[in-house]
Amino acid sequence: MYEDGSPQVDPAIFKLGAAVLGICYGQQLMAWHLGGEVRKGQRGEYGLAWLELSAAAPLFEGVSGRFSIWMSHRDTVTAVPPGFAVLGQTETCAIAAMADPARRLYGVQFHPEVVHTEHGMEILSNFLFGVAGCEKDWNPRAQALRIEQEIREAAAGRNVFFSSPAALIRRSLSRCA
Repeated sequence: MYEDGSPQVDPAIFKLGAAVLGICYGQQLMAWHLGGEVRKGQRGEYGLAWLELSAAAPLFEGVSGRFSIWMSHRDTVTAVPPGFAVLGQTETCAIAAMADPARRLYGVQFHPEVVHTEHGMEILSNFLFGVAGCEKDWNPRAQALRIEQEIREAAAGRNVFFSSPAALIRRSLSRCA
C-alpha cells in the first residue's frame, strides 16, 4: 500500500467525523495516512488465525478472549497512529485490531465479513449499530410487499405472473411434505 500507484483513500475521510472501519488493507491505509507505521511482514498470514483480544472496545461488545478469524495479508501495521490503541493480536500480527474510539475510527487486519471469522457478524453489527449509530429500520419482508404493489400498479390490469421468494419457498416446501 506504500508503493507508487497502489490504491489509496482520500485521507480527508478520517476527518469527517463519520465512523470508519478499515478492514485488512483498509486498516493499513488508515494507519499509514494517520501517522502510524506499515511494513512488509516477515511472514504473511493466509487463512485461519486466532485473535487474542487485549482491550475492550465497542467494536468487540459481547465478544471476548481468543477466537478464530480469517487473514490474508503480508504487510502489517507495526505502529498505531497517535490516539489509537491496540485491541488485539495474532501469533504473527501484533496489531490485528486497533481503535481510536474518540474519533470512531477502527481497523482490523482480519476479515469479519467472511463466514470463517467467528463472531464476524457480531463485530460488523457492533460497528454499524453501536459505533456508527445506524438504526435497524429496514425490513426485507416489508420490501417484497411494496415491490409487489409497484408491479401491480405498473402492470395496470395486464396479466402478470409474480411470486415473492417467500411464497415460492412455501410452495416448494408444501410439495415436499
